[in-house]
Amino acid sequence: MALTDDTFTVEEFQAAVAKNPALKDVAIASVKHLGLTPYTQQEYDAALSTKIDEKTNEIYSGLDKDLFETSGMAKASGTEKTYNYLKRVVGELKSAPTALQTKITELEDAIKNGGGDATLRAQLQQLKDKETQYQADLKDRDTKLFQKDVALDIRDGLRELKFDPTVKESLRKLAISNATANIMALATVEKDAAGNENIRYVRDGKVLLDKDGKPATAKYLLETEELTDVLDAGQQGQGGGAGAGGQGGKGGKVSVPEVLPGDVKTQSQLIDYLLKLGLAQETDEFDTAFDKLGKGLPIR
Repeated sequence: MALTDDTFTVEEFQAAVAKNPALKDVAIASVKHLGLTPYTQQEYDAALSTKIDEKTNEIYSGLDKDLFETSGMAKASGTEKTYNYLKRVVGELKSAPTALQTKITELEDAIKNGGGDATLRAQLQQLKDKETQYQADLKDRDTKLFQKDVALDIRDGLRELKFDPTVKESLRKLAISNATANIMALATVEKDAAGNENIRYVRDGKVLLDKDGKPATAKYLLETEELTDVLDAGQQGQGGGAGAGGQGGKGGKVSVPEVLPGDVKTQSQLIDYLLKLGLAQETDEFDTAFDKLGKGLPIR
């Protein structure tokens, strides 16, 4: 059927373009006329990468601002990673006496030495209240940092699981949401002899162990306790989980170096590094790069 007729098939149009490549420009113009914007795969990947970079920069710029306003400590340099900045600030705040603590000590000494008038005692109580609130805020920051580590452990576990394709996506997402909440509630931190912090999952006062007697990981709890009803029983542990129910997919052709930069030393930093390269999370390409480069890296 000729293209000048009122209708034609996709195959007929493709054959016409093969004979006359200039028709491709005509087709693009026609699509734009309909109010649609056509993209090549390369253009789409570039736009997606730009959006990811913009959102990542927005998040980390906000964190940097909050850290500075809360602690008064500026970033060591323009290239200091936000993660390293946060770790340094928290470490310094925890190890060094604060101005409040110093002033409290001075007032307590003054009261002991006979300066115990009502004004000094009121000032002391006011500073103690502020110090209590400060310590509560510091504990809250530590808690949020630890929760991020646990969430990363859960995400790693989900990526390695194979879900039952007969289970509806809505039910799978609900199961994952409930499992995540349950595992987060079990998580606690344990320090080893070297002072390193490790995630442990504890129930009824006992550390949960895997079948080999080692501390259980989130993956082990997901596949043996939390998600047994939605996993493909014949293919567990063979990959293809795609996080919170996603389908994976092509993340675009991004060149990933064989060796990590020297400042990427943890899994958290690796995620930031891969995002900046242009890899989209919850894609096959991202997971492949993470699995390859993340071997042996601590969570943080």
